[in-house]
Amino acid sequence: MAEIAYKDVVPLLLERFPEFREDERYRPEEVDLPYSIWGGFGRYITELVSELPDDELDDHPVVARLFDFTNEMMSGGDEETQSIVAIELFENFYEYRKTYDLAWRKLDPTHHFWFEKVSQFLKIPEQN
Repeated sequence: MAEIAYKDVVPLLLERFPEFREDERYRPEEVDLPYSIWGGFGRYITELVSELPDDELDDHPVVARLFDFTNEMMSGGDEETQSIVAIELFENFYEYRKTYDLAWRKLDPTHHFWFEKVSQFLKIPEQN
């Protein structure tokens, strides 16, 4: 049984990433629209990670927090929770080769299936 319910995806996101509230992509008036909030977060976090120096990526605290959270949501989330992560995060990770490679390394291998499914949906050639 899933431990993380879809109804909790926005509160959990804002609890784990309070700094996102300060970004222009966070729109508090849309807090009842999970895909909108998560879409803004996906763009925010992908841009932030893409700007980190390569030699800091694997040990950066934001990266660790991001992938701990992502893996937790995918492993413990209900179907709707997993869908929002795949659509709003995984899709954004394909934006840059750097974030794609990082996601491939940091995602639990059991989640690679969903990561690859996103590329099929986006019609992106396999990057491995």
